[in-house]
Amino acid sequence: MALLRRGAPTERAERRPGLRGAVGAASALLSFAVGAVVLGAWLARPLLQVEVSFLWLMKANSALCVACTSLGMLLLVDAGRDGAGHLRRGLGALVWAVSVATLFEYLAGIDLGVDQLLVADPAPSLPGRMSPWTAATLALLASALLAHRARHLDWVADAALVAAGAALQLILAGYLYGVVDLYGVDRFTRVSPQTLLCLAALWIALVAGRLGVGCLEIAARPSAGGAAVRTLLPIALVLPPLLGWMRLLAQWEGLIGSTQVGVALFAVAQTLILAALIYGFALRLDAFEARYVAERQRREGLERLVAICAWTGKVRWNGEWMRVERYLMERFGLHVTHTISDDAMERMEQEIAKLESRRNVDG
Repeated sequence: MALLRRGAPTERAERRPGLRGAVGAASALLSFAVGAVVLGAWLARPLLQVEVSFLWLMKANSALCVACTSLGMLLLVDAGRDGAGHLRRGLGALVWAVSVATLFEYLAGIDLGVDQLLVADPAPSLPGRMSPWTAATLALLASALLAHRARHLDWVADAALVAAGAALQLILAGYLYGVVDLYGVDRFTRVSPQTLLCLAALWIALVAGRLGVGCLEIAARPSAGGAAVRTLLPIALVLPPLLGWMRLLAQWEGLIGSTQVGVALFAVAQTLILAALIYGFALRLDAFEARYVAERQRREGLERLVAICAWTGKVRWNGEWMRVERYLMERFGLHVTHTISDDAMERMEQEIAKLESRRNVDG
């Protein structure tokens, strides 16, 4: 099914892993840069004597966990380095511990002292504590780091990947639709825009690192199923939230008079766009199949032609000249036994008779 790739299959197969690695590394580096800058600003805050800044919207623990997770994602993408697996799991364990401790604080209603372990936070409510949505998403990303390529635990990494994607969808929907409960507790404890950017970049890095593994194994295949996942899945993740935001924006701006009209327009727009996408992808698959069938017929035609030496009777197969018996064995799995034909037997009997007659004459 390599023929389902566009262009030369071999060249695309070689370039695609490099492109995935570049996308994953760039996403992880972006997240690391933001987390490192924010963490540095928190640590330098007493020297700067700054009380309020947009940087403080990302908590110090969030910045630390983002930076550690980013390093783990870089090791996930570049898994060939010596000791990369141990360091990646160590970073994942640290992030997982901090995130789970934060979630336990919310559930139990207690303070474990981890929120301001690095720096003091002047926030009036829940000082230093990251949003529960941030903690949950970081815990899921850390779980994927710990379970990746671990024996019998790839399913955990797959589940964490899907759950982290769902959490990010809810956070993004909260921002787009103005629902604070979907991304925070109050204005001091919420998923900041910087945090959302970092979490989304980390999720993309995780997807890039796990392409070809677990539930994403199909996405790396040069097949019709792989092409469908690579083409339709990103659209399915982006299109509905975007259309929903456009529908709300139009209503907020007074372009739509009622909720009923807005919902109807949203449903019709989504239906038309999805129908167009499905039709366009069907045409693409049809073109793939036509090229595949043509190439298969060409190869079958070539396989019907067998070159045989006119002098030695040997057959050329896979670039090598061989006896017919060996060719039949390698090509069709046939075992050959030797006998003699009637014509050959008759000629041999005539030769024997001639030799006996000559022997009698000489004797």
